[in-house]
Amino acid sequence: MTQREAGREALGVILEGAEQQLWVDFQQAGSFENTGTIGSGREQTLIDFLNRSMPKRFSAAHGEIVDVGGARSGQVDVLIYDSTFTAPLLTNQDGNVIIGAEALLATVEVKSTLTKAEIKRAIRGGMKVRALRPYCRDWGRYRGHAKADQEPRYFSSIFAYDTNIVADDWGAKEANRIRNVVVKLGSHPEHLDRVAVLSRGLILPADGLTVSHQKDQRVLGTWFFSLINFLTREANRREQFPWPDYEPREGRSWSQTISPQFSAPSPRAFTRTQINKYKSGR
Repeated sequence: MTQREAGREALGVILEGAEQQLWVDFQQAGSFENTGTIGSGREQTLIDFLNRSMPKRFSAAHGEIVDVGGARSGQVDVLIYDSTFTAPLLTNQDGNVIIGAEALLATVEVKSTLTKAEIKRAIRGGMKVRALRPYCRDWGRYRGHAKADQEPRYFSSIFAYDTNIVADDWGAKEANRIRNVVVKLGSHPEHLDRVAVLSRGLILPADGLTVSHQKDQRVLGTWFFSLINFLTREANRREQFPWPDYEPREGRSWSQTISPQFSAPSPRAFTRTQINKYKSGR
């Protein structure tokens, strides 16, 4: 075995251990035996897992997204934002949030069992998010597009615990079903970045790629690392959040009551000699 091969094998062991730890954290985030329950339980399990596992810079919550024009997304199962440089516009006592579109980095629609009807609900919800206008612009296009990095983008996922497709060729059947729903609803495959089904594998709808795993923890790990990679890359290039644009304007017009007065002197320009003299205390 060469040194490089040994290094790859060691890295594989490390990554497998990381996936195992993610799986433990995911199980501890909620009662895994009850993942078939409907509603907030399955969503909260994923939210708790993400907030425990993501870099502290990012936060996950249940809530809604709005833009400066007043458009609203409706309730999103899980939304992720950069809590270091942005914050929710509103948080209620249950922890549900409303964030500005410019703060959004990722959305996740959570399903107990992936069916055609659930895919339709997820795609319709995603279309409402895509209709928002961050920075009064459209959301960015697929990463492979030439100008994709010049536009704000967000990572869109469907996260399901199981699927009602039981055939051996699950990947092809699931991918075709997703694409058919997307097209019939008037959306586009590249607007859905990942579909993760814990019991089967992952799908990249636009690329037509599928990976099947025998272990649920591998599906979770692959999806999670893809999400984190996107979050860190997108957050680092995202423009500043436009707080003034969200300030209520009604009844707050300014009026001139006294004449302006600006009297502070301009900052002085110091020479290197003056700087050295100041540093020496003379």
